[in-house]
Order: sequence, then C-alpha cells, then structure tokens
Amino acid sequence: MNKDVVCVTTFNNKLYEQYAYKFINSYNLPFDLVIYSEDDLLFLKDKVKYKVDIVKSNDVIPELQQFIDRNHIRDIEDTKRGFLYQGIRFSYKVFVVTHLGLTTTKYKYLIWMDADMVFKKSFDVKCLEEKMINPNSMMSYIKRINRYSECGFLIFNINHAKIKDYFTEMKRMYTSNDIYEEQEWHDSYIWDLVRIKYEKEYDIENFPLVGTHPTKNNLNKALFLFKYIEHLKGNNKFKD
Repeated sequence: MNKDVVCVTTFNNKLYEQYAYKFINSYNLPFDLVIYSEDDLLFLKDKVKYKVDIVKSNDVIPELQQFIDRNHIRDIEDTKRGFLYQGIRFSYKVFVVTHLGLTTTKYKYLIWMDADMVFKKSFDVKCLEEKMINPNSMMSYIKRINRYSECGFLIFNINHAKIKDYFTEMKRMYTSNDIYEEQEWHDSYIWDLVRIKYEKEYDIENFPLVGTHPTKNNLNKALFLFKYIEHLKGNNKFKD
C-alpha cells in the first residue's frame, strides 16, 4: 500500500448489507483503507484481499455518541423536515474524518468516500496530484453552482498549515451543538461553512473539482471522476 494516501469511510452492519458491500467488493485503489463503524466489522478482514483497518467508532470517538445522545429527541422532529436538518445522520462522517485527520501522522492526503460509492478504474498518487489536488490547497471538494458542495468525496492535505485547525473547528461545531444555529444542519453545509470561513480569514485557495460530481445523472455530470468512481445516490444504491 502507498503510505502517501489513506481513504476512509464509515458504515454499520445494516448499511453493509444494503449497499456498502459494493464499496468493499469493488475497492481497487492502491491506498490504505480505514473503516469506522459503531458495529463489529472485523469479518471484513477475511473477505478482502487488500489491507483494511477496522476502527470501532465508539471506542475512539466518545464525542460522537455524546452528540447523538444529546440530540436524539430533537432529531425525531428534525428528520421530519427532510435531510437538510438531519444533524445526527450526517454527523458520523464529520467525527470520523476529524478523528483520523487529527490523529494520523504518516499520510500526505486523506480521502473521504461515502460508503455508497463503487470503484470502476483505479487511480494512483500521480493521478491524484495531477488532476485532483492543488499542492497549496488545504482541501479539494466537488463544487456545485449555487448550492452546497457534494461532500461524498473530499480530499484533505494533511501537511497544510491550517488543516488541523480546520478539523478542530469542524468537530467543535458538533460538540458545541453550534450546527443547530445554522440555516441547514447536514454535513455538506457545515463543511462549506467552515471551509469558506478559513478561505476568507487565512487567504486559502482550496481546489474545487467543478463539474465532476461522480453521479452520472446529476446536473454537474461526472467529467473525469466518473471514469474512476460512481456514487450510487438515492434508490440506485440498493440495486445490484
């Protein structure tokens, strides 16, 4: 495995049975893979030929369960308003990414990938650095016009001077419940909110993967990312 890059995702047993098995069965990248889960997924080590690290979320991120416990009653009503207000549903990604980002020391890049993605064509570090990263940027993200970013695929530059501060602030938005002071409470809105704040305050130019949403039916049709990855959004994630 290439120690320059680590890929990370999260899912539980239920989501594995529903669609994440497609992620696991198709994963073909030459990068370390880390899976966080509130469930025991150690059986995956016997199912795959590549190296995968399984992390029990509740053991290493107590703040995640604390956030869920603190907000589970209000989340019942929030969920009725739609996904834009489902703070708990999308909190797992934030806690997982910030935990790995704040604790890892051996990688140059961290790539988040939603568990409802499938891999088509592999890519290496050279492709990553030539097409998906600006070396001076803190992160790369899939920009959408006049809308929150698509955050199913994010690349973070672990060596950037402000990346640890960015991760810390993202985590604080949840541990403080400050996400509920914002217009929307899903993770894409919060990733954008803090990213834009850092761009303005520290004159950071992040790398927008404009028009590269890895879902072929999206208005921002996949241009080059779709050659490598497909994001099975909606009902597509449940189809074989």
